[in-house]
Amino acid sequence: NCRQCYCTNRQANNDGDDLKMELDMLVRSIVPSSPRTDNTNSVPGIDFVNHSNRQMPELLEGDVAHMDALAPGTMLGEFEILGLLGVGGFGMVYRAYDHSLDRVLAIKEYMPVALVGRAVGIAVSIRSTSDEPSFSAGLKSFMAEARLLAQFDHPSLVNVYRVWEANNTAYMAMPLYLGMTLKQARNQMHSPPQEAWLRKVIWSVLQSLKILHQSNILHRDVSPDNIFLQDVGPPVLLDLGSARRAVLDSSQKLTALLKINYAPIEQHAEAVDMLQGPWTDLYSLAAVVHGCLCNASPLPATFRVLRDGMPKMASVARTVKEQFGHSYSTEFVTAIQHALAIQPGDRPQSIDGFMAEMQLKHPGDMSRFDWRAEIGDEPNSSIDLQLQMSEPGQPEIAERAEST
Repeated sequence: NCRQCYCTNRQANNDGDDLKMELDMLVRSIVPSSPRTDNTNSVPGIDFVNHSNRQMPELLEGDVAHMDALAPGTMLGEFEILGLLGVGGFGMVYRAYDHSLDRVLAIKEYMPVALVGRAVGIAVSIRSTSDEPSFSAGLKSFMAEARLLAQFDHPSLVNVYRVWEANNTAYMAMPLYLGMTLKQARNQMHSPPQEAWLRKVIWSVLQSLKILHQSNILHRDVSPDNIFLQDVGPPVLLDLGSARRAVLDSSQKLTALLKINYAPIEQHAEAVDMLQGPWTDLYSLAAVVHGCLCNASPLPATFRVLRDGMPKMASVARTVKEQFGHSYSTEFVTAIQHALAIQPGDRPQSIDGFMAEMQLKHPGDMSRFDWRAEIGDEPNSSIDLQLQMSEPGQPEIAERAEST
């Protein structure tokens, strides 16, 4: 079970959204440093070597390469770039070393590669003057999102240490989280997670959404690859994607932004009677739970409007109980099904209303939450059972071989 790092960019989404512009985020294993025999300082995960009488972190193997990425050794104020962790359509994420506070962290650079490049030095330059409005809108939203997140102090929201503009772009410094996304974790599980485990994950996500909603902010991108399971600690909700929305909205490419399997119908529509609100994020979260039990992507809302072939949660719960012996309470199943209603007005209208319907209670101290230990499931099974959709409302079981 390798430990992995994630730096608030998006995981790969292979759920049929072939219109999505953003490149897949690359997640890489952390290589533990060897025990030291000298008296130099050390930081977990990196080794220090002496260059010109000063200590510098030695690069880990496996760093990503990109022609427009900042080179290792580049200084951004007190931050030294160690390597590129991942590239998205709207940003690059680096592993970096903070010389002032002696710590390793992540730095996200606003870098919409379709609009800008890096011809000379470390400054970015716009490829075409016609892209200036889109780039500027994205830059403004990138800064606004970072400042918004910096105001919050919640363990299930990304913590932003600092945000600044330089080199014709912007950067944000944030923690280097260890763990994996819910999407990755589900792919390693023998069976669907049990209700008690799901309730803890749902509770953490809802608390972060509640803070956003209280500030009149919707996430609008809740999905398995935006829920990050730390090795130890509460799940973290990732990536508001404000810069991505600003760029795409300015170019009228809204559908390219959506993960269609988790986006409710109002995110596809522009009608005034299809307003977005807390119920929008609740639909996405319920779709995550439904997909987690079925181990298959939920049916897109646009398909459901025409012919709702998505299996009902009650049917899914019965099938899981028959095949795996996992039971799910009536209030749990009912609340998820309610939040999956196609029409926005038919869903719970607030986080509190949804929690009350599910009878969701505080799970206790989540700072020590170990998702692997609590799920009681060893990953990498030789055989995995996958719920698939056949006839409308009737899930069926299919065997899928997995590599050991």
